[in-house]
Amino acid sequence: MKHCNVPLEPSQVRVTDALFGSYVRNVAEKLVPYQWKALNDRLPDMEPSHCLDNFRVAAGELEGRHQGAIFQDTDLYKWIEAVAYCIQNGTGRSFEPLADETIALVARAQEPDGYLNTYITIEHPENRWKNLAEGHEL
Repeated sequence: MKHCNVPLEPSQVRVTDALFGSYVRNVAEKLVPYQWKALNDRLPDMEPSHCLDNFRVAAGELEGRHQGAIFQDTDLYKWIEAVAYCIQNGTGRSFEPLADETIALVARAQEPDGYLNTYITIEHPENRWKNLAEGHEL
């Protein structure tokens, strides 16, 4: 008997069992909306992240300085990744317009040569590519 070791495409997989299927649903129904509120500083009694505002400042759409952690951009990228998986697996089709809008904001914050790091862009553009080990630029 021959075995075929061809990996499945993500679109060929549906996680529906009682244990892990509930996690898939919870990501779309609870985690993604909660994280969106956190990224937009809409959670009462929580310290603001300033994440989306940093992208707006870098895009020239909002006046201000970079606020929050210098590596904050990655939280938005992980949100986009989670939304993409939800859209792909059918649990997050309603997120498509918001994802498109968010990706467009990221593109507007990106510099013409492709560079993207809101902290460096806003606060220290002269330090691009100067601290690859610790600068969160990769």
